Amino acid sequence: MNKERVNFFDNVKFFLMLLVVLCHFIDINLSKNYIFKSVFLMVYAFHMPLYIFISGLFFKLNDKNFVKAMSYIAISLVLKFIITIIRYAFNKPFNFRLFGNDGIHWFLFALGVWILLTEYFAKIKIDLRILLVMSALIAIMCGLDNTVGDDFAISRIIVFYPFYVLGVILKPESILNIKKLKMSIFFVICLLIWIFACVFFINTKIYSLRPFFTGRNSFSKTAYNGLFGIEFRIISYGISLTTGLGFLSIVTDKYIPIITDFGGRTIQVYFWHNIVRDILQLTGVRPMLANSLGGGVALVVISICLTFLLSTKIFSFPTKCLEAKNIIIKDDL
Repeated sequence: MNKERVNFFDNVKFFLMLLVVLCHFIDINLSKNYIFKSVFLMVYAFHMPLYIFISGLFFKLNDKNFVKAMSYIAISLVLKFIITIIRYAFNKPFNFRLFGNDGIHWFLFALGVWILLTEYFAKIKIDLRILLVMSALIAIMCGLDNTVGDDFAISRIIVFYPFYVLGVILKPESILNIKKLKMSIFFVICLLIWIFACVFFINTKIYSLRPFFTGRNSFSKTAYNGLFGIEFRIISYGISLTTGLGFLSIVTDKYIPIITDFGGRTIQVYFWHNIVRDILQLTGVRPMLANSLGGGVALVVISICLTFLLSTKIFSFPTKCLEAKNIIIKDDL
């Protein structure tokens, strides 16, 4: 794969991580902030499904996968422990749940599980197309089970796994050709329609799709229970796929100074921004900023600046230390 192709995926990963950080910082007082509410729903439709899909694109069956998976799980536990200590330092209730993944750190844990699952299914020669269909059916149906929730991040592992499997099935080269297809215009239009809907119809029932995009809720915790839940999970999948492909269609495959270079360091950004966010929350800075228009703008600026700052080499710890000991491997690509 040539450098131009690597540039494309690095650019996509950087912008997706920027959106992750942004949403995690503005996810406060959404009921009172029309703009944040619109941005949140707009972005949540595709940013994590697409990031997970790209992670699957670069899955390779090899003897490093077990160590790699364990490294992501270990980092998720380290992050959880650090956040618990910080909250304790601010005299918050000591509430440590080792395998309760109701925090932002769920993704690192889930990524390790997806690698292990895919490695196992590939080794026992399960047809990946069958795996995709079965994982999608299980994901659609699991919302009927009220016991599937945040413990072990089981709900989100199940709901988002089809995106990872789809990435494993497809080749990076096929995604790189998306701009050459006339259908890419269709996906861009779908993305624009979704943006329009989130801006102008956010206070209608469209916002009730939010729990379907987060992937952590059974249908009983949404506005659509039973068979309606199944219907709206399928709808949410369709929105995620089309808007995600639309996003891929508008990202350049050219080298962008700084941004392209930082695109290979998204794991360290994900790790550290959780900590910064919690500190700003516990000190009252984030809630204070969220109460005014100027403060809201400040949160957006902080999110952008923080994404760039945390992408620098100085914040490669602890992921760099683990990498040096062959406990973790660099971001794929």
